[in-house]
Amino acid sequence: MPAYNGRPAWLLGALTREATRLELVGNDGTVAEADIVDGTFAAEITVDMASLREAKGRLESHEPGSDEGRAEFERLMADSRTEMTQLKVRVYDGTGALLYDGAAIDATD
Repeated sequence: MPAYNGRPAWLLGALTREATRLELVGNDGTVAEADIVDGTFAAEITVDMASLREAKGRLESHEPGSDEGRAEFERLMADSRTEMTQLKVRVYDGTGALLYDGAAIDATD
């Protein structure tokens, strides 16, 4: 779930059995450690989502249910997906070996 209006971003999912630690890295270098339980993980991190700073105002400037309002919503969603791709993830095994270091999501997630 993307961050907006100062709220944190959440990322959760499944991990390979070898994974024992996951770090979520924000675009400012902030690192959040994920909770891992039974092959799943959940992490929370505050991300400054520039694309969503004015989301409420952008949406409220259009008539509810209008074509323009729906188009603005779609633009906001696309912008936020693109911005969320800046989140990185590092996954480690039980010995501390790095299993993955890269994008947490892609723009189509």
